Amino acid sequence: MVFTEKIKTLISRFFKLDRKQQIAVAAIAVFFILDVAVFIFLRSKGSWSQVTVCFDGADSAPEKVIALNSLASGKKLSKGSAFYKFTEGQQEMLRAFYEKNGSVGINVRVGLANRFGKSFEKAQEEQKVFTYGFLYAGDFNKKGKLTADAKKVLSGCDLRSFIKNQKGLSFFSTELSIEKNLASSSLPVGIVVSTEYPVKIYDFMVMPAKIGYDLTGEIPFYGIPSNGGSFPPAGNSFDFSGHRFTKCLILIFKFR
Repeated sequence: MVFTEKIKTLISRFFKLDRKQQIAVAAIAVFFILDVAVFIFLRSKGSWSQVTVCFDGADSAPEKVIALNSLASGKKLSKGSAFYKFTEGQQEMLRAFYEKNGSVGINVRVGLANRFGKSFEKAQEEQKVFTYGFLYAGDFNKKGKLTADAKKVLSGCDLRSFIKNQKGLSFFSTELSIEKNLASSSLPVGIVVSTEYPVKIYDFMVMPAKIGYDLTGEIPFYGIPSNGGSFPPAGNSFDFSGHRFTKCLILIFKFR
């Protein structure tokens, strides 16, 4: 009742203002409402990540994805798991790309710092697992929150294989294929990246699926099939039977 009286008082005061004052107050109110709306949207969906997604052959510019946790907000990822989600528009673009191409994969470009001398020797002492996988609608509850027990098919490696005994950065890209003949509702809605060594995530790219490796370019490429697997830098002993790391940050199962 008291709140209603206050609203009536504010309305009465508004109409006592002159025309310019009314316009100014109305403009402030509109900006306030828009700010609140944006805040509510970002709180419900997560904040924007600095990592972008693009579609091979598309005319549209790369778009930022949604960061579902703080580790996913920037491009630099320290130890832990970063969870990303595609916007509704990006999910629609993925569905269209999948229907057009039939065989599709999502690629991630990764950079990591080399080590020199004793620092390199120390970095080689323990396994440093990197894994990359998809999130699906079933990984979220009815409120849109990511469930903690999500199980993933993953592409992964031991990052020690990429850390060189020199200064500067090393790079690689890995693509995980999406299973064929899926219903549009079963396509990935996001991505999870986990690492035990600091890396930089540059971007994601949706592209026709490629399985195997290509070491001829500036950045070595490793394409993993939809059942997951691991890859070495030399590319001569792929494991396509699902992920087999003995130490991992996420519970993993072999896709059937």
